[in-house]
Parts: sequence; structure tokens; C-alpha cells
Amino acid sequence: MDRIEFSFDPDYRALLDTSIASQRRRYPAALRWRVSAASIGFMLAGGAVAGFGGVMLSHLVPGLNFLVPMAVLFAIVVFVYQKLVRPWALRASALGITARRPPKPLTFAADADGLRWTDADTDFHLRWSAVERVFATAENLAFMTGALVFVVPLASLGSPQGQRDFLDLVLGRIPASAATLSRADKSLAALLP
Repeated sequence: MDRIEFSFDPDYRALLDTSIASQRRRYPAALRWRVSAASIGFMLAGGAVAGFGGVMLSHLVPGLNFLVPMAVLFAIVVFVYQKLVRPWALRASALGITARRPPKPLTFAADADGLRWTDADTDFHLRWSAVERVFATAENLAFMTGALVFVVPLASLGSPQGQRDFLDLVLGRIPASAATLSRADKSLAALLP
């Protein structure tokens, strides 16, 4: 195999997005539901706000069933959380990481031994045999192994044909079970030849 090597600037926001996307692939749906249920504190707080608001509005507007404004307020709380709080938390996390450790150009290499990401301070080597799954996000091609996700920006791979060629090479090198899981992933459909 000819060595492939290029450099790129890491994007912590895209890396966090990829990490979140990996959770849908790493854990079974039942476990994800249980973890989601752990956010019951927010739901209870949202319910309390909606309930209090519904009761208050029903007192201010005689004849108004308190369930209607309560349901509307609860929907607003959920919407605000999903559309404002979660994206803000992701941006704040990426900004915090960037402030603590400004991104340095990473050099990525793929050769017969595996995949390697290096910069002035780090050196990550991932053998082909350790890749459990490959998937894509809007910005990255991701390699899962254990609890880790390593990424390569799709833009660094060049044209769509370059991305397909690289993915074809990767799927030919990783274990057969990982290649089968990866090929079944809908995120790779546009990249597969």
C-alpha cells in the first residue's frame, strides 16, 4: 500500500458533532433510551415551569383550562432546550477546548500498518485491525475503536472520487466484520462506489 499523508486543522466543533453521532452507533437503542431518561431532571424542571405557568395563566384568564397553556409552555421549554441550549452547550464546549488547547495542524497518514494522527505534542496510531466501524458525518470520516473516535475531514480527501477511493481502501483493510457494519451504515451510502 502506498502511504497517504496530508495535514489538516482540527475543528473541535465538528469533532464533538462526530462524537455525538458515534453514540448512536456505539450503543444499542435500549441503552440510549435509558441514558436519555436520565435527563429526567430537565424534564421535571420543564414540567414544573409549564405547570406553574399553566396554573397562573388559568387564574389570569378565567375559564381557561390550565392543561392547554401548560402543554404549550412545556412544548416551548422542550423547543428551547433542543434548539438553543444544546447547540449553545456544544459551541461553548468547543470554544472552551479551543481556549485551553488551540488547534495545531495535524498530520494524518495511512499506510500498511494503519492510521496515524500526529502533531507537535501527540501521536495516535490506530492499527487497521482495531477499527470497529467507519461512518461519515457532514464534515468527517470517523473511525471507531473502543471508546474513541478518530476523524479525518472529508474535505482533506479531495473530490468525491478521492473520498470514495480512500473509503474503498479503508474498507479493504479493516476487519471483515467492521467493513460489513460500515457498509450497512447509511451515512456512507453517498461515499460508497
